[in-house]
Amino acid sequence: MQKALKRILSILVCFVLITGTLCGCDKKIYITTGLEDNQIFKLSGKPLNLSEMLLVLMTEKNRYEADLGDGIWSNHGATDGSSLEDEIKSKVKAQVAELKTIELLAEKEKIVLSDTEKEMLREASKEFYGTLLPEEIESLSVTEADVLNLYTSFYMADKVYEKLTEDVDVEISDEEARVIQFKYIMLTTFTTDENGAIVSMTEAEKAAQYEKASEALNLLQGGSDFDTVANSYSESNVIDGNMSRATAKEGIEEAAFSLKSGEISGILETEDGYYIILCVNDYLESETERNKEALREAYKKDAYDNIYLPFEAEQTFEFNNKIWDGIKFENYSVVKTTLLYDIYNKWVTPTEE
Repeated sequence: MQKALKRILSILVCFVLITGTLCGCDKKIYITTGLEDNQIFKLSGKPLNLSEMLLVLMTEKNRYEADLGDGIWSNHGATDGSSLEDEIKSKVKAQVAELKTIELLAEKEKIVLSDTEKEMLREASKEFYGTLLPEEIESLSVTEADVLNLYTSFYMADKVYEKLTEDVDVEISDEEARVIQFKYIMLTTFTTDENGAIVSMTEAEKAAQYEKASEALNLLQGGSDFDTVANSYSESNVIDGNMSRATAKEGIEEAAFSLKSGEISGILETEDGYYIILCVNDYLESETERNKEALREAYKKDAYDNIYLPFEAEQTFEFNNKIWDGIKFENYSVVKTTLLYDIYNKWVTPTEE
């Protein structure tokens, strides 16, 4: 269960906007004046207290300040000139909406908390609330019940993901997941113009690059050291790495994964150039096992999305923009807490790593 939770919370902390959130396109979004001052949005008629959203938002603010200093808010965020503060508000808005959507999905799927889970979340909420200073509580107008609501949202996001994917049992073969270690020589078949745009080389220029690649291959086939030849011919600063089938460039995969350790490919053509590959190790065991787990998780996510995304698209979303636009970080300077996630994770015992 902990893996799914980390997936949800890491998105919040890192501010990576998941595709298809309620604040995205093609959703039934309504701007409303029918919300009370202490309600930030209604999701399919169910309101969310402003205090819950503020607690998440200020936690993010404070975590950023702890890492980067409080001067970061003078920086611009997106390329459209909006502030970093606006960008963070937008991402938190989207992610909290997603967490609450998952709770609605839990109701539909009849996924509920056990008494033990409810008690655990109550104790976690009590502990976190006890760390808040009186001035923080007053500034956020937050109650212990608000904390419990948030912690329940976090936990249900995890539980719903696990319940909806528990029957996904995909057998991943070693060959499908295999990760190899390789080195390469690369000669580009493109240039850039004065504006930095990519421009394909002429046929004559490509032929010259292919000739250089042929020279390099002849040296390698004659017994020359790969690193020495790469340093002389390759146009890439990085000449070694690991590769799975999923990360292999088109035009490289078949040849690369047919090589045995120590073997060298011919000249391989991709959309960006010519490659010569040395297979250093044709089977990295630990990396292959990790890739198997990543592939299993990808299958589980697909199964989850097939249920979640259509459900999400059916929901209505009414947002109190007037209140939200008026929220400024500088008005919450007394709120210093950063422990919302830490205390939650302390109480939620991982069942797998």
